[in-house]
Amino acid sequence: MLNDAIILKTKVTLLDGFETEFTGSLFLPDSPAKSLFFCQPGGGNTKDYFNLGQAEGFDYSFASRMCGLGHAVMLMDHAGVGENKIDDSHPFFTPRQSVSFTAQALKEFFVHP
Repeated sequence: MLNDAIILKTKVTLLDGFETEFTGSLFLPDSPAKSLFFCQPGGGNTKDYFNLGQAEGFDYSFASRMCGLGHAVMLMDHAGVGENKIDDSHPFFTPRQSVSFTAQALKEFFVHP
């Protein structure tokens, strides 16, 4: 059974001084974690791709499976997807810029919890 997620939130400064809130979900195993899996989905999916839940008695959740094996799992949407929304007036950004926004959020989550 997957423990409830620890919801992490921080402000991220985007292009031209735009600020937005980034959110991540951290799942911890019952014992000290062996490692941390950081997961961001591709193809426009949300972070929920890694926590699909159960159906007909089978656990389809990557997060649940990895926590069961003793690993911590952090799920985060990319900039502009799912919970990490960006205002429509924000200028276009490159994949490299998107990664820099994610890096800002991670730094805040783990350096200034």
